[in-house]
Amino acid sequence: MVGIPLAFATGALAKSSQKPAKCRSGYVRRTIRVAERRHGRIVRRRGKIVYTRVQRCVKATTKPPSPGSRPGSPVNSPGSSPTTPVAPSPPVGPVVSSPPSPTAPVNTAPPTIVGNATAGSTLSASTGSWTNAPTSFGYQWQRCPGGGSCSATPVISSTYALTSGDVGATIRVSVAASNGSGSASATSAAVGPAAPATSSGDPVVVAVGDIACAPGNPDGVACEQSATAAIAQKQSPSAVFVLGDNQYDDGSLTEYDGAGAYNSTWGIFDPFVYPVPGNHEYGTPSAAGYFQYFGARANPENTPDGYYSFNLGTWHIVALNSNCSGQNQCADASYGTTSPAQTLWLQQDLAHDTSACTLAMWHHPLFSYGWMLGSPGVADLWTALYNAHADVVLNGHDHLYERFEPQNLSETADSNGIREFVVGTGGESLNGPYGKDPPKTLQVSDSSDYGVLVLTLHASSYDWKFVNTGGATIDSGTTPCHGPSGAPAAVAHVARSVRVASLYGPALSFDARPIRASLKSVIRAGLAVAIHASRGVDVVVTASLRRGRRLHRIASFYETESQIPKPYSQILLRLPARSLQGMTAVRLVLRFAAVDSAEHRRTVTRTVTLR
Repeated sequence: MVGIPLAFATGALAKSSQKPAKCRSGYVRRTIRVAERRHGRIVRRRGKIVYTRVQRCVKATTKPPSPGSRPGSPVNSPGSSPTTPVAPSPPVGPVVSSPPSPTAPVNTAPPTIVGNATAGSTLSASTGSWTNAPTSFGYQWQRCPGGGSCSATPVISSTYALTSGDVGATIRVSVAASNGSGSASATSAAVGPAAPATSSGDPVVVAVGDIACAPGNPDGVACEQSATAAIAQKQSPSAVFVLGDNQYDDGSLTEYDGAGAYNSTWGIFDPFVYPVPGNHEYGTPSAAGYFQYFGARANPENTPDGYYSFNLGTWHIVALNSNCSGQNQCADASYGTTSPAQTLWLQQDLAHDTSACTLAMWHHPLFSYGWMLGSPGVADLWTALYNAHADVVLNGHDHLYERFEPQNLSETADSNGIREFVVGTGGESLNGPYGKDPPKTLQVSDSSDYGVLVLTLHASSYDWKFVNTGGATIDSGTTPCHGPSGAPAAVAHVARSVRVASLYGPALSFDARPIRASLKSVIRAGLAVAIHASRGVDVVVTASLRRGRRLHRIASFYETESQIPKPYSQILLRLPARSLQGMTAVRLVLRFAAVDSAEHRRTVTRTVTLR
């Protein structure tokens, strides 16, 4: 711990302390070391600056009042002798809040505007990026007539509703950031010129999942969330659907708000975002960070697991949670599930829907030919939607782009079937296809491009295009909707039969072998383990010391597809040094329990002697 002392006025100490004391306050800055943990283990240590407020007092010296001195200032009586300072009093305890930033905010990235520059539409402004910890922001929207100077409008909120009076003008916003030391402002680039209102008004939707790396990128992956947010912004969307695993590693509120993470990139779409949670959101118990960050937008109907529906244009949209098998039974898992309550709610919601077009979204896909493959546990959702003549299902989870032909539960092309898009290309990482024999209904697969799916929702059809971060359209097309179902949706539970055998895929192959190392190197740097998996898996690792016939567990680890992104991978187990130090040799027993998206399970146990 390093302390930086404060300088105070000097003076001779006096024994008497009967006269009033003059006090000065300040802050002492100290640096402490803080451990960061992931999955129960320390991944790094970093310095954190904390401030302690202190106060020291000296007795006021006698001084005749000077002209212009403030009334009520302490002075000596005429003829009295000067007083002497008293000994400084001890510092007071630490305060909770940090001191004000020593300087006013400084802008490092200008504000940006999102929205369609058309009369009747609403524009939204981001704050941009600032240093020196702003505590508040103010907005001032400006209208810039063609070729003329800009003038301030009465609008001072973060959104701006375009009217017919804005047609032909460009619009920009000035954002003022303030803290205790002052304020500064920055102005966005102009958007427009604003166009007249159109008669179509068909919503434009941007959809993608698996978006933002953990702050600081501890896994060393590509982290393209800024690029995907930028290309999404260029589509001028009416709504944004985020398809889960929106924030890695654990979806905590701290991660959502971290530097360069979701809030500072995709947060610009928060006023019109419609989210669903992924398995990584449940790396934080009950997905608390997800529900805190998105607030009412994450659970507008206050359902047990945050599923909801809404209408967008003429379309009916259903947002579901594929991480829960029952109320309060939700988990970070590679396989998808649904609860009986959610399935019943979905059936009832669809039974009352009379829309010509229906779209549903959740995280784990039923069909996929990526590294993770499909999740049969969500088949009940698909069946209810199929029976209701739904048109589109959007998923993430597999880190690639896929478009399937409209199909039924048995993975057979069907003119009355549902078209599934897998869009796990939001920026965290990409993975390749599973093998070389894709299903016949898979029409397009792209595992090389980060990008977003853009949907235009017409009254009786939809257009789609997949746009990569370079602005190139990789895939596009249009399809008519099925029309309203006209009958309640029935729920058919999936049996492990020949009819759906393809959903469960081939058997899982899994192995784990610790790499030879010395006891000293394991204490210092951890134990490396070579992993072979035939498809994406989650692995729980339990490490125990053998002492005679007994096993003493010293650590456990949870490794996901982020740490095991391909068939041959390597993980690092950082074992607690306190359990190994002082020994000349130890027998370490490692148990690896793997599960894939089809809930195939494999267990491997390895014993290692470290000297």
